[in-house]
Amino acid sequence: MGGDVLSQSEVENLLSAMDSEPAVAEVTSDSLGVRPGEKITAYDFKRPERVGKEQMRALQTMHEGFGRNFGAALSALLRTI
Repeated sequence: MGGDVLSQSEVENLLSAMDSEPAVAEVTSDSLGVRPGEKITAYDFKRPERVGKEQMRALQTMHEGFGRNFGAALSALLRTI
């Protein structure tokens, strides 16, 4: 594929195909890797609602774990230099 070059007409055909038909991907639970019976909750990133206490605790726990692991990895890396 490294040496393949499209002609101008092929490029124009591809661009016109992109404009004429909007690409819509169908999302199914199988494509997301969701197990049967598992609940999926939609989240609106444009207008997020208040973060609950449980979610905040989970975020803090993840943040602390990341900070601890990052600090240890950085320390080990700097010791090798």
